[in-house]
Amino acid sequence: MPLLTLIWTAAILVSAFAYSRSSKAAYMAISVILAFGLLFKLFVFDLMFWNLSFNHFWFPVNSMAEESSMRALDFLMVVGAFVWSFMLFGGRTKDTAKFFGVLALAMLFIYLSLELNTFLNYKAPEFRAGGISILWGLFGLSFVLGGILREIKALRYAGLLLFAVVVVKVFFSDLSRLSQLSRIIAFIVLGLVVLAGSFIYVKFRDSFNTGAKPKESDEKKN
Repeated sequence: MPLLTLIWTAAILVSAFAYSRSSKAAYMAISVILAFGLLFKLFVFDLMFWNLSFNHFWFPVNSMAEESSMRALDFLMVVGAFVWSFMLFGGRTKDTAKFFGVLALAMLFIYLSLELNTFLNYKAPEFRAGGISILWGLFGLSFVLGGILREIKALRYAGLLLFAVVVVKVFFSDLSRLSQLSRIIAFIVLGLVVLAGSFIYVKFRDSFNTGAKPKESDEKKN
């Protein structure tokens, strides 16, 4: 599976590189089509090949040592190809660059969630639910911070939405599954993550509307 993924990712990068050199729309279209094909391969064939349990979203225990490195290679090649495509398209077509950027973040999020869920299920099952919540909280924090620093409103909102999902997950799902000690640890860590996100958001809140204020003043002058 990683070898087949390598072929697909190489084709995507060749098409993206060709577009960056020639700006021909055909190369951009080929890159996008290949990206959808790669996602189809990954979710339909690769996950079945790795025997993912779609009821619990973890991989078999006997695959922990033998196959985890191959899964990492499989998924991270996809993430790397999407990141590189994001960089190649970034200087010419913003919409296509955003498409590959979103795919890269989504694939990294899915991969880390599946692997952490698998690891905790067999190594620390009592902390599995809380561990996933902490991971998602860290993603939410990074999305908010990245959205603020890069001035990307959609990424900032995605981080806030992920924080909301984590809060709902914790109160309506995790509380019934965690032991008392795991519950305390998860709440402390998750609380620190959410507190850090809130502090960052409030600290940079005044900068969100800086782009709109000059326009309003210019209109008044005119």
